[in-house]
Amino acid sequence: MIRKAELKDKTDISRLHYMAAPNIFNYFFASTRNKALKILDRLYETPDTIFSKDFFWVNEEHGKIKGAISIFPGKDEKLFEKNIGKYGKELVQMAGVFTAVKMIFRDSLNKFFPAINEDELYIQALAVFPEYRGQRIASTLIRNAFDYARQIKLTKVSLLVEITNEHAVMVYKKYGFYITHTQEFKSKYRKHELYGIHKVVAEIS
Repeated sequence: MIRKAELKDKTDISRLHYMAAPNIFNYFFASTRNKALKILDRLYETPDTIFSKDFFWVNEEHGKIKGAISIFPGKDEKLFEKNIGKYGKELVQMAGVFTAVKMIFRDSLNKFFPAINEDELYIQALAVFPEYRGQRIASTLIRNAFDYARQIKLTKVSLLVEITNEHAVMVYKKYGFYITHTQEFKSKYRKHELYGIHKVVAEIS
């Protein structure tokens, strides 16, 4: 069953969210997994940010969440990112001043990410727990994204995927996605296991 996420799903969805891009979260939050999960937990509760529960859908069977996807219109991406600033003081208290300063400086990596266009539904995160993989859960969540894009009259679905995640790129190509842009990162990011980003797009038929 596919349904909208609820507050009670926070722990499962934060874990899935982190799994979707652990190297990126560790870098931007200047943190280890445990601290990054705490930040994601808090941002999950906030309205109108890119990490909000408002944009997550889950695949649930027999009371167990198996996977999740976060989707919203590309035209809203910058606004939702900006809204995180409303919670800056609280995030500083959670992360600590030194870590918060590092987070501010590390945000500059965002300028190298390919742009999301206004005619696109953006998949901000997609992940399935390892024990449930191979059950076509990801495909069900992707189909839900396509259906939602049609519902709100958008013509494309897009997402960003790390260039080292060749398996994910192969999977997305099976659903009609194609690479429109590749951005390699400078060598200084390699120590953080960040090498670059593909933007992949699928047309809505």
